[in-house]
Amino acid sequence: MPNENLIQIQRDLQQLMENVHRLIDDSIGDGASQAKKISKEGAAMFENVLEKCASIKDECMDSGRNMLCKAENCVQHKPILSLGLAALVGGIIVAVISRRSHQ
Repeated sequence: MPNENLIQIQRDLQQLMENVHRLIDDSIGDGASQAKKISKEGAAMFENVLEKCASIKDECMDSGRNMLCKAENCVQHKPILSLGLAALVGGIIVAVISRRSHQ
């Protein structure tokens, strides 16, 4: 009789170990599927960020081109004003540099 109980306990422990292994395997499978899902979501977010960066870069390039075009038009249509502004900026730079060298 005690022998039968020991055999039953061994069977129960064997069944418990099998159930634990199955549970671990199932949880690893769930973790892997969740990791794949998170990875796909992260990749989608990264692609979205890249698209936004490309869009912002294009907008900045267009804005820069527009500003350059406006500056060229201003120089071509108002050359005296452009020379005056350049002289003013040059004068300010010279004044700042000469003031620093005397201190």
